[in-house]
Amino acid sequence: MSVDKIIIENFKIFEGQHIFDLKDLNIFTGANNSGKSTLFKAISMFSSGLEKGDFPNLDLFTNIAGEFKDLVNRNSNGNSFKIGFFIELGKKKKVPFKVLYEFVDGKGSYYSEGKAQFSNFELIDLNNNFIFGVYNVEKFKVTNENIEYDIKDNSIEPDENYPFKSPMDGNNPAELFIKFNLDFLESFIGIFSNSDFGELLAQMQKLKGKHNNWWGEQFVEETFFDIGINELSLEDLLKDIYGDEFKNLGDYITKETLLFGEDKEDKIWKEYLKLREITKYGEFVEDIIQRLFISIDEGLDFFRKKNFAQISFQNFKDRLIKSTPQFDYLFSLYTHRNESWGGLNDFVRKTLLDFFEIDGYIELKSHLNAAIEVNLVTGLTKTDAKDYDQNPRQNIADLGKGTANLLGLILKTFSLLNEYEKEKGSDKKKQNNKPKRIRQRLILIEEPEAFLHPNWQSKLADFFVYCLAYGERTNIRFLIETHSVYFIQRLQFLVADNKLDKDKIDILFFNPESHKEKFYNMELRKDGMFRKKFGSGFYDETAKLTIDILNIKDDD
Repeated sequence: MSVDKIIIENFKIFEGQHIFDLKDLNIFTGANNSGKSTLFKAISMFSSGLEKGDFPNLDLFTNIAGEFKDLVNRNSNGNSFKIGFFIELGKKKKVPFKVLYEFVDGKGSYYSEGKAQFSNFELIDLNNNFIFGVYNVEKFKVTNENIEYDIKDNSIEPDENYPFKSPMDGNNPAELFIKFNLDFLESFIGIFSNSDFGELLAQMQKLKGKHNNWWGEQFVEETFFDIGINELSLEDLLKDIYGDEFKNLGDYITKETLLFGEDKEDKIWKEYLKLREITKYGEFVEDIIQRLFISIDEGLDFFRKKNFAQISFQNFKDRLIKSTPQFDYLFSLYTHRNESWGGLNDFVRKTLLDFFEIDGYIELKSHLNAAIEVNLVTGLTKTDAKDYDQNPRQNIADLGKGTANLLGLILKTFSLLNEYEKEKGSDKKKQNNKPKRIRQRLILIEEPEAFLHPNWQSKLADFFVYCLAYGERTNIRFLIETHSVYFIQRLQFLVADNKLDKDKIDILFFNPESHKEKFYNMELRKDGMFRKKFGSGFYDETAKLTIDILNIKDDD
């Protein structure tokens, strides 16, 4: 499954819901504070949160995100934000749905202080109709809009968090709720299975609330008290749904009897087991919920650390570089230092010479297995021998910031391409050479043009187009934030010169002057020209400065 769209809602500068289409090469540009880095921040926070589980808490401290209130759009009048993506469901004809994760302030919670806490995720169709949801009981708030039964007939208190009738309310509540909307479940079932689940649907109709939703309770609180739901996975939830510890197919009396050991428990238990068999509950979990979770998991996989990387400015201060998270990629490349054809040296030499007119390659030297020395060796075309010991070399810390950053960008990009290629081969072997889904990879790059001369800024376009071709088999996508006019104009040229397919690139302009249209696609034509215009302060800045100079000259 391919994730082609990312969604953010009420996050920082973006009021309401905004959908970002993904191509192979995605360029974000615009003025400062226009929102270019906002999507980067949302994706990186979401990715780091998924390291522990599928119901993540997002750490505001390690992500340098400030306070939670700083992440929620000020004009939204809400206390939450959402991050999501699109998935496609179905056996043959694929149907698109949105998956939206909502986060609230974790303040006051033992496990979530200083974090954006998982509140829920929901599956929504393209008409924004609700299909399915998973909710954190701790953060669930009962309102007049979501209460599923008549409050007058029940002694519900305003601070209670059960929107549906359950004997567990006020006793030992679950960690999670799940909810299906029965209006859509019947047609939804047909997407996955040809089985007749009429008996199950009929039973759910008996249990539905006044909004036509069927609710289930999951994860006994005391069992998961020590770890919290943020360390659990969709697979854990699937097992819990199958285990049915809360007897979610039963009515209120059945659940009360089985959960609290009332009279006639044995008789009710036998009747409940028969109900599960008649409704084909186990088959429903396997055919419908399991397949749904597999699709959501594949979408989440796009954001997980193994498939997600972020490259920022490479600042080399020391001649010997120690292993840190920022520079671990150099140590991973050390074993590839002597690879030539199709390897590290071939990649580096081609990109340096063909795109940046540097006649050299990168030398990696180990010092006591504790540090790496990175040297730029030049003058290769003037040396006949394969041994370049006598060639000029400079330590990367002694180079200018722009050259050092460029070399770091090339090395880190190759390390990712190489890592993904190896994983693809490894996956294939595990499957006995059977075709396997190639995971999508997402690489975010912040201002690669930092400290670069305009000519090199321009040639970055050639470099990334080369990387796309190099990593084509590994399904890589780039998101690049830039202020460089030269970089963008070179991309236009490559499209016009048929070196880059216009359908593989999107250039988004972020518009701080608009309150509604925060960004728009520039829409490249085949001839490299844009169908839309940049906002003020971009291409027109040079012309404005020229006019200002002429006006001063006229005044003199």
